[in-house]
Amino acid sequence: MNKHEAFALLESSWKGKYPFEEEELQQLKALFDFVQFKRKDFLIKEGMQEHGIYFIAEGILRAYFENEEQEITAAFIYSGYWSSSFASFLSGVPSDYNVEVLEDVSALYLNKEKLERALQASEQFALYYRRLLENVVVGMQFRERELLASTAEQRFERFMKQSAFLTQRLPLKHIASYLSMTPETFSRLRRKWMEK
Repeated sequence: MNKHEAFALLESSWKGKYPFEEEELQQLKALFDFVQFKRKDFLIKEGMQEHGIYFIAEGILRAYFENEEQEITAAFIYSGYWSSSFASFLSGVPSDYNVEVLEDVSALYLNKEKLERALQASEQFALYYRRLLENVVVGMQFRERELLASTAEQRFERFMKQSAFLTQRLPLKHIASYLSMTPETFSRLRRKWMEK
C-alpha cells in the first residue's frame, strides 16, 4: 500500500457525507504523512506523550494498559479507523496506554501542527474531525456500559457478530482480555458458538 491508496481509502469514507472540493482534498492529502510499522512495533508506549493521530489503512493495532503485571486490552484498531492515545494527544499528558502493532500497519499520520492546518484549511474536514471525536466519546461510553452491565456471553456474542474475523487473525488471549474474560471462558464460549 502507498500514500495514494491510503488516502483513497480515507476519501471513500467521506463520500456522500462531506462534500469536499477537489482543491480541499489536494491540500489535505499534502498535509498527511504516510507511515508504516512492523508487527511488534509500538505507535506509542505508556509514559510517552502522543503527538499525532493515525488513520489506519491496513493492519491491526491493540491498545492496552498494564494492571498489576497483567495486560488489559482496551481496543483493537484496524483498517478504516483512527488510532491515537487521544487523552494524551488532546491534553498533552503522558499516555497511559500502549498501542502495539499486531499486523503490519500502513497509515496516514497528522501531527498536531498539521492537524491544526487541516482544520483551518477545510470546513468539511473540521466537521469530520468533530464527528470523529464525538464517535470516540460515544464508543467509550458504550464500552464502559458493556463491561459493567453485560454478561460474558453477551459480550462474546456482540463481538462475534461485529468482529468475528479478528478471531482468525489475533491471539485469542488478547480477544479474551478485551472481552474481560479468561482465555478458557473465551474458548468455551467459542466452542458453543461454533456448534450452533
